[in-house]
Amino acid sequence: MGKWADYCIVGVHLSADRKWVERVRILPDTGDLLVTGLIMLRQQILTGIQRGMTFTTALPDPLHMSYAKGQSVSIVTVDGVDYLRVDATPIAGDNLGNAPEF
Repeated sequence: MGKWADYCIVGVHLSADRKWVERVRILPDTGDLLVTGLIMLRQQILTGIQRGMTFTTALPDPLHMSYAKGQSVSIVTVDGVDYLRVDATPIAGDNLGNAPEF
C-alpha cells in the first residue's frame, strides 16, 4: 500500500449547518495497513496539521475490502479562521471531499 499519511480520515461528522466538521473517524496509517480507528475533534486535526502531522481522506473500496486513497487535507485560512480542506479554495467552511458521514 505504501504510507499515504500519518492518519487517514474515513468518516466525518458535520455540524447541523454542514459548515464545520465536528469530529472525524481516523485510522492510523502504518504504511502496510490502516489500523484501529479513533475519533478526533476538529481542533485536534487542526493542531495536528499545524504540528506537522499529515492527514488524507480514505474512501471505502468494498470490491477489495479495503480503502482507496482520497485527498490530502490541509488548512486554509479565510478572514482569520482556519478551515480543514482538501482543496485550496478560500471558502469559509470545511471541505473533506466525499469522505463518508457518520
